[in-house]
Amino acid sequence: MPSPVATSTTATLTVHPPPSLAELPDLLTVEEAAALLRIGRASAYELARVWRASGGQEGLPVIALGRSLRVPRTALEHMVRVEATTEAGTAEHGQGRAGEQGRRSA
Repeated sequence: MPSPVATSTTATLTVHPPPSLAELPDLLTVEEAAALLRIGRASAYELARVWRASGGQEGLPVIALGRSLRVPRTALEHMVRVEATTEAGTAEHGQGRAGEQGRRSA
């Protein structure tokens, strides 16, 4: 009787680039937006709750369609663009992520 042969399987991780925002549907689920932003589902729903509670002043932009929440692609594009611009401006002025003044050598 032949002895069992141990075989090794190697898992291959294929990483696909995320689609460009222009390729996405006009309305995304909160879960889809969370995946694009690389945040968890619970965090995305919390940010959606903040958006609704603050009257759209902060959080994840959503619209209610019956009992469902959807994230407009254009609002997501705007949010990402504004955040990127804010981060770039902060870096130019020597401030860290927490808004503290960066160290400068004399």
